[in-house]
Amino acid sequence: IENNEKDIIELGFKTKKIARKFVKVTSILSIIYREERTRYSMQFLADIIKKLTEENIIKKKDLYTLKESEVIDIINNSKYSKVFNIWRKAKKIKVSTNKPINVYYVHHGAKIRYIDPLCRNIRISKISKLANRYITNNLEYNMNNYIYLDFILDELDEVKRLDKCKHHGITRLDHCLRVSYYTYTITKALHLNYKDATRAALLHDFFTDEVSGLKMYGRFSKHPKIAYNNASKYFKLNKLQKDIIVKHMWPCTLTPPKYFESWIVDIIDDISAVFERGYVTRKELQFGASFLYLFILSRFR
Repeated sequence: IENNEKDIIELGFKTKKIARKFVKVTSILSIIYREERTRYSMQFLADIIKKLTEENIIKKKDLYTLKESEVIDIINNSKYSKVFNIWRKAKKIKVSTNKPINVYYVHHGAKIRYIDPLCRNIRISKISKLANRYITNNLEYNMNNYIYLDFILDELDEVKRLDKCKHHGITRLDHCLRVSYYTYTITKALHLNYKDATRAALLHDFFTDEVSGLKMYGRFSKHPKIAYNNASKYFKLNKLQKDIIVKHMWPCTLTPPKYFESWIVDIIDDISAVFERGYVTRKELQFGASFLYLFILSRFR
């Protein structure tokens, strides 16, 4: 028992050798707890359990009562079994300094734990260069990289990413939801294939920033094919759904739609775009008019 810098009682070591060995072991363990494989695995398993609880497949109390093998059986019998087994069989985690696209990735740090114990009332880092190096290496361990494996945890998460993309002054997800809603309403009333049409309408603008470098016409003509390629990575699409997505920008896409449902989505998409842009423009004009009114009022009071 020793006294530290603040004259508070603290456990310490009698010899530098034992203190140095203690620092070495704890520093190695600290890095193991924060290394790429550990951080990725912990977050991946936490996300799967979270989704299973949201879907009422696992109850919170099950996490305290079920055996590990029973939880694994539940995962293997869920829609996450494929990605779970990809993770189990993976021998190496992929690392990138850039944000990976179309994969499940983890990008956050973890709590840093280190111990710089006393040795004869002095911190071991001040009397042992080797101990100081162990602690420094532990503190400087890089956790800024993106870590990932080549799979998507949940396809719907990719669709939800459209909520962060601006589109006609609103979000791209809101636009897709509007188009799919009216597609469902009209195609069902006309006794058409409303299920496939609605599904394709929801995915018709399934892209994020892939067209950011293109000019206006290039965006119009190329984004349908990009949206189809993205959608086909995560969803099994039939001929009707492909035709709807690829040709929803006709005549910019040159080839006209083949199916009646494709024409309906094309028309609804155009009307929705005009409405959304007009709505945003009205809001901007209202804001401008209000600002001008307040400016004149303040100037000529």
